[in-house]
Amino acid sequence: MSEPLDLPAHLVVVGVGPGGEGYLPQSTLQRLYEANLVIVRTTRHPGMEELIADLRLRGVVVEGLDHLYQRAEDFEQLYRDIAEAVAQRLREHPGGTVAYLVPGSPTVGEVSVQVLRSMGVPLEVVPGVSFLDLVWVRTGLDPVAGVTVADAFDLIQSPSQYRGSVVVMQVYSSDILQDIVALADQMSACSLTVLHHLGLSDEVVSRIEDGSVPTDLDVDHLTSLYIENWESPAFALAALWDVIRLLRVSCPWDAEQTHATLSHHLIEESHEVLEALDEVESTTGSDLDAAMEHLCEELGDLLIQVLFHANLAREADYFSLENVSDRTREKLVRRHPHVFGGVEVSRSEDVVANWEKIKREEKSRVSALDGIPKSLVGGARIHKLARKLTSQGGQMPQAVVLVDRLNELVGAGRENDPSFIAELLKVAITLGEVVGADVDAVLRSVVRDLEFQIRALESQNSSAE
Repeated sequence: MSEPLDLPAHLVVVGVGPGGEGYLPQSTLQRLYEANLVIVRTTRHPGMEELIADLRLRGVVVEGLDHLYQRAEDFEQLYRDIAEAVAQRLREHPGGTVAYLVPGSPTVGEVSVQVLRSMGVPLEVVPGVSFLDLVWVRTGLDPVAGVTVADAFDLIQSPSQYRGSVVVMQVYSSDILQDIVALADQMSACSLTVLHHLGLSDEVVSRIEDGSVPTDLDVDHLTSLYIENWESPAFALAALWDVIRLLRVSCPWDAEQTHATLSHHLIEESHEVLEALDEVESTTGSDLDAAMEHLCEELGDLLIQVLFHANLAREADYFSLENVSDRTREKLVRRHPHVFGGVEVSRSEDVVANWEKIKREEKSRVSALDGIPKSLVGGARIHKLARKLTSQGGQMPQAVVLVDRLNELVGAGRENDPSFIAELLKVAITLGEVVGADVDAVLRSVVRDLEFQIRALESQNSSAE
C-alpha cells in the first residue's frame, strides 16, 4: 500500500446495500446530507436514482461517474479511472467532506475502494448491507462452515481453484450463466441455485434442475449463483499426488524405487490398460459396466506410474507435477492452432498434418522419422510409421489396411453371422498372400517401405517449398 496522500478533504465511503435508501440507517443518511459533495460510482442500481433525488432536494451536490464506464478498455482501467476521479474531487474540496457512494457494501467485491486504499487515499468506510448477507438468509448457509466467494469470470477461467460451497457474484449475462452451468454438469454431485435481485420486489431464488435455467429470468449485474459441491477434477488429482508423496517417505518399498526400477511397471500397467480397452470394445449390454470399471482401475494404476516418476524428478529438483501439467497444456494449445488460434481446418487429416509440422519445428527435426522410439517394434512401429506417412500425404500400405480391417472384424463380436465369417476369411487370405510365410521378414519389409516413402515425400515437399 502507498503512503497516505496529503489530501485536504475527508472521504467517507458509503455502501447503499442491495436496494438504495431503504437499507441506509438515518445516521448514515444524515452524513450524506451534510457532505459537501457526494460522488456516485454508478446510478445503475435499484433505488439509487431516488436517493440521488432526495440528496439534491436537500441541496447536496451529487456527481455520477457512469461516463467512465464508456471509455475504459477493461475493468482494471475502469477502477483506476474511478479512484483517480475520486482523489481529484478530494483535492478540489479543501476542508470539506466528500462522500463516495457505492452499491452493496464497500468491503465486498468493491474493487474501486481497494484501489483507493492502494493509492494511499485516507478514507472512512461506513458499513453497508452486502448481497452476501441476504445470501446467507436465503440459502440457510452459515459462512463459518466454509464458503468461497468468486467472481464469475474467475470461476470460468480457473474452475480448479474452487471447491465445495461457492457463491458466484457478477453473473452479468445469460451466456456467463450458461458457461457456469455447463461446467457444473461435469460434476456429478454439484447443484446450483440462482440468486436474482435479492432484497428487491422481483427477487428470484430458484434451483437449477438438469442444467435448465429459468427461461423468464432476465440475467443482469444483480444475478448471482450459489453452488454446492463444486468439485474440480484437479482436486482429486491433487489428493492422489499427496498420497504418492506420503508413500515415498513412509513406505519402505516406495522409498527404494528409482526411475529404472519402475520402468517395467510402467510397461506392464500400459499393457493392462490396453487389455482393459480391448475388453471395453468387445463387451456389450450389462457386462459393459464391469468392463468400464476395470478400465477405470487400470487407468488409475497407470496414473500412479506417471505421478511417481514426476515425484522422483521433484525430489531431484528437476521438475514436478506442476511443470508436467503446464508444459503439456502449453503444448496442446500450441499444437491446436485451429482451436486456440486463427488456423482453419476441415478434416482430421489436416489436424494431424499441422500437429506433425508444429512438432518438427518445436524440436528442430529434419524428418518425421526423428523421435520415433527405437524400442517401438513390430506392429506398433508399423502403425506409427503409417500415421506419419498419411500425415505427409502418402497412401496407407495394403498390409496395414488389411491388419486394421482384421482387427476391426475380430473385435466386432459377430461370430455367428455367416457374412461376417466370409469377410473375415477373405481378409485373412488376402493378408496371408501379402505377408507370405515369414511374418517377421514382411514386417521389416513394411517398415523399410514406410520409411522410404516418408523420406521420399519429405524430399518432394521440401523441393516444392
